[in-house]
Amino acid sequence: MKTSNKRDKSLDKIVGKVLKWDFSRIAKFKPHSVVTTQRYMKTGDFTGSYEVSATSKANLLQNKDDATGYNGYMSEATRRHVKGILENWLTSIELNALLSYPVAVNAQGVYPTFVTLTLPCKQMHDDRDLKENCFHPFMNEMIRKYGVKNFLWVSETQKNGNIHFHAIFDRKVDAYVLRHCWNRHIDKFPYCYVQDYASTQRFIYRKGFFVRKDMYEMGVAAALKRAKAEGRKMTKAEAGRNEEKRQRNAYELGEASKWKNPNSTDIHALKSIKKLTAYVSKYFTKKPEIKAPVLAENQRLVENNGKYFIETTPGPDDEQMWGDSNLKAYTPTFTVRRMRGRIWGSSAALKAPETKPVPFSCVLDRKVCEMVTYEAQFTRKIKTSVPWTDITGQTRYKVVKHEVTETTTYEAPEYPENTQHRAALRYLINLKETVVSQDEIKKATERAGPLFLEMKGEVIPLRDTQRELMQEYAPDLYQEYNTHYKNVFARLYSGQHTSETENAQFAYAA
Repeated sequence: MKTSNKRDKSLDKIVGKVLKWDFSRIAKFKPHSVVTTQRYMKTGDFTGSYEVSATSKANLLQNKDDATGYNGYMSEATRRHVKGILENWLTSIELNALLSYPVAVNAQGVYPTFVTLTLPCKQMHDDRDLKENCFHPFMNEMIRKYGVKNFLWVSETQKNGNIHFHAIFDRKVDAYVLRHCWNRHIDKFPYCYVQDYASTQRFIYRKGFFVRKDMYEMGVAAALKRAKAEGRKMTKAEAGRNEEKRQRNAYELGEASKWKNPNSTDIHALKSIKKLTAYVSKYFTKKPEIKAPVLAENQRLVENNGKYFIETTPGPDDEQMWGDSNLKAYTPTFTVRRMRGRIWGSSAALKAPETKPVPFSCVLDRKVCEMVTYEAQFTRKIKTSVPWTDITGQTRYKVVKHEVTETTTYEAPEYPENTQHRAALRYLINLKETVVSQDEIKKATERAGPLFLEMKGEVIPLRDTQRELMQEYAPDLYQEYNTHYKNVFARLYSGQHTSETENAQFAYAA
């Protein structure tokens, strides 16, 4: 019977493993959507550290305050970055802080307050001066005196040319305190915006009260628009009477304060935390309005990932060569002027890698290939010449056979069993079958852009909050979701920082 000389490889020792490739499908669970993408990584794609390239360093260090570099408007990438911080920070507050509406005046602890800060009259100073000498001291006062720990702000320009700020704090701030503090900072020398406002109002109303036509028309239009959005019926006459009453009340309050308490601040009413993330994100990341370009009948303006193009549809008689593009790059002109200096900022904890709020995500399914290094031992017979001396005293040689043991290494690919997150996969199936239509998913995915489509990405938009849907359709997954945001909240609010520490975190750079 013929025996096999094949060696038993199961006895070989594993001495090392290297990931050859990793193919994963990842899901990010945002407050009002689920985003899935595919990721393919090969050996060497990720080294465990990130280094900025020389080109990126040069771009970061160059002076971008010119017409060819930084353009004074929030980029699409920055908009997504700010929105991500907001969504995950506010979601952690929603799931871990006791929130009630209306909030008590003496509310303590973590509570989101969304404010808008404006100038009461025409801006006469550079944006960077106002940020450094008015907004910066105002924010430090909020931190030192009123317990604000984490915050995020954006600066924008209005159609009247003035700068204004949106900011969200994690503490309750009284409306009177907020206005008094902001007005004090914008009225110090040499800015004196409250004094200029008072002088202007005294001149306008030097003959007593009257209904200002410009304010009347804008107020009526705004009231009708707001009523329509809320589903209420309101006539133009009713809106006019309300606007006249509002102007008279404002006049009486102004006279009583000698016009030294302008309405330069606004605390947005957050009636439902359910809508907080969407409401705040809309203000913080809205795109500036573009002046409509002059287009032909067969042209239209299109946007692709923050870049604008004019698309021309060729007519039946137009000749088109192979490779010609119907898209031509377009540099838009905006209805508001560019911002000088920083556009946004936040507390250090919202940006630091160890405490930055990140979305809850999981690997839906994963396939990997590992290159395994084995150590094997085997024996073989070899022939060697051994010297010996015969009876005459001469040296002779004879061939002797003997066995030797040798060690060698070799590599072989292995494919571990695929891993799946069954709870997350079931949840996505339930959303697609009972909550969201395929047409809605297709439209939301297309809005993400062609690059996202190339990555085989998918966006599942949600009408209700992620929290409610996950509690209903995937309670086990919700436990992971809730635990993730508990950890986010703990990292942000686990320790108590002194006012000096927080003040240092708001070191401003124009």
